[in-house]
Amino acid sequence: MTTGACWTTQDQDGNDSHFLLYYPLAKPSGIDSGAYQYGYFHANSVTQEFRLTSPHDQRLRYVTGLWYARNALDRYLWKGPVLNVNEYWTSSDNTNYALFGDGTLDLTDS
Repeated sequence: MTTGACWTTQDQDGNDSHFLLYYPLAKPSGIDSGAYQYGYFHANSVTQEFRLTSPHDQRLRYVTGLWYARNALDRYLWKGPVLNVNEYWTSSDNTNYALFGDGTLDLTDS
C-alpha cells in the first residue's frame, strides 16, 4: 500500500512569493495583495498479485495468476483572494483486475 500527500503553497506565477510584491511598476512595487494558492493532493494505492508457477524441469511449464490494483486520489485547491479566485475539490477512484497465464509444452525431450 502506498499513500502520498503533497501540499501546494504557490501563488499565481508558480512560486511561493506574493507576485504583486514584485510587479514591474516599481522595484519592488510594495503592493502585496496576499494573492496565493494552497491545497493538497492525496494518493492512496494498493496492488496485489498472486502467482502460481510450475517446476522448471517438467515438459509442461506454466505461470498463471491474478492481479489487483486500487487507486484513490483527491485534490483540493484554493487560489485568491484577488485576480483569480478559485476553489475546488475533486476525487477519482479506479480498480483494476487481471487474470493472466502463459504455458510452454515441450513436444519432444530435446
